[in-house]
Amino acid sequence: MNKILNSDILKIIARIMVGLVFLIFGLEKIPVPNVFAGEIMNYGFFPLFSVNLIAIFLPWVEVLVGIFVLLGIRLQSAATFSGILMILFIISVGIAMAKGLDISCGCSSSHNIKVGWQKIFENLGYLILCIYIFIFPNSKFSLDYIYGKFTENRKANN
Repeated sequence: MNKILNSDILKIIARIMVGLVFLIFGLEKIPVPNVFAGEIMNYGFFPLFSVNLIAIFLPWVEVLVGIFVLLGIRLQSAATFSGILMILFIISVGIAMAKGLDISCGCSSSHNIKVGWQKIFENLGYLILCIYIFIFPNSKFSLDYIYGKFTENRKANN
């Protein structure tokens, strides 16, 4: 079982799935912070003073996390951060559902994805992938691996 879980192919698939979700959804929100701010306001539990800050800052964080996960840079840190974001997204959607809100989840500025069980389970799936990436970060298809090999070779030649 460990051999299957430690497969480089499985690792790259998980990284592509998580990385692209953060990268694509983050890039969609960057040019329209006003739209994203409105979606954040719909949740009704973020302090008014923080909404614009979240709408401007969060998409850039999502893009950076997506790039780090995709390229394999500091994978355990990137997986931790993406997992924390997924937990926050799950909690936010859950609270909105508990309040009976019929709103967009705020994931995408171009698609109206509603809060609901489907979104909860989707985010749980991504959270599981984040945990998997955290547990099995080493992959020859990552910049961390390439950099490690490069520094090993430099040390061996000196």
